[in-house]
Amino acid sequence: MNKKIKFGICAHYPNIHDIVKIGILTEKYDLDSFWIPDHLTDLLPEGDKVDIWTTFATIGVQTNKIMFSPSVTDTQRIHPARTANIVATLDDLTNGRAALGIGAGEVMNTTPYGIEFGSVDERVTKLEEAIKVIKLLWESTRDNRVNFSGKYFSLNNAVLDQKSIQKPAPPIYVGVMGTSRTLKIVGELGDGWIPWTNSVESYDKRAKMIEESANRVNRSMDSIDMANMIHIAITDDEKFQREITNMMKTEILITNHPNVLRKMGFDPKPPEGFDYTYQRVLGNMDIVNKAVEVAKDMPDEIVDKYTIIGNVDKVIDRIEDFIKVGANHIIIRDIIGQNINASVKSAEETLQILNKQVIPHFK
Repeated sequence: MNKKIKFGICAHYPNIHDIVKIGILTEKYDLDSFWIPDHLTDLLPEGDKVDIWTTFATIGVQTNKIMFSPSVTDTQRIHPARTANIVATLDDLTNGRAALGIGAGEVMNTTPYGIEFGSVDERVTKLEEAIKVIKLLWESTRDNRVNFSGKYFSLNNAVLDQKSIQKPAPPIYVGVMGTSRTLKIVGELGDGWIPWTNSVESYDKRAKMIEESANRVNRSMDSIDMANMIHIAITDDEKFQREITNMMKTEILITNHPNVLRKMGFDPKPPEGFDYTYQRVLGNMDIVNKAVEVAKDMPDEIVDKYTIIGNVDKVIDRIEDFIKVGANHIIIRDIIGQNINASVKSAEETLQILNKQVIPHFK
């Protein structure tokens, strides 16, 4: 079975008003999905900060077709029963267009607010339990109450009265990267996978691990929506391509652990005692500026492997490469128009190009 190739936008914009406009434009230009990161803070003050659920509801009542999902929420800040209720409500409001993107959480959304972040094992166990709890609650009725006993979450004769429009339930996209255990959760429990920072080679490797896990529980890969969230900038302007490449070097450096960077082929050389990981640099412009300097040494080839920057033909070719290794839902992260500064106008320019020159190639 050949899956439909879908396209979506992940919105990182300075204010809620622009996000709402981009969401409405996403439907106008015939894309399939709209995603917002669920963050309380971000690297820069003008970054991610909006409440995703009220934003989705605002866009949802002004659109008719696009799907909405966090990219992604977590299990530490909200109990899974509450998450289940919120998503079911949004699905009802939007006539069956809600999805749940969920992951294991980030330090920046927990530790500063007195919420325990936990070890990797604790967070992954919470993620797995939360997905099971949410699915059970979506299946529950007054006549068929549900129970669950886990290490972190439990249900005791529980029912969720708010029902979704989608049957049996809204899809759950598991937002994880590369460990065998987290990819096992995608294969066994996920309706979709939403990763970020992948080359074609790393996506292929991880997709095969998901397929192996799915096969072990007799699931078909046709039941798993294989997304790929990637930075895409469509431009013929070589100067603009250079600007974007330099910007992406800093983005890749800051948002990936040094061990991941080394696997990519770049060994950062920070000052002694300096930590470049994303969660440690938030709001600290001194660190950001130093990161910019370190990122200058990153080879262009790394940016080329983990992003798509170029003309329409190159964008189509690279998307095809990801489709060949299993991706069927391309999510454009940080939609970049024809200038370096994010704006509704520049984003709409890119949406127009996608609509007229890129997406038709995959229909």
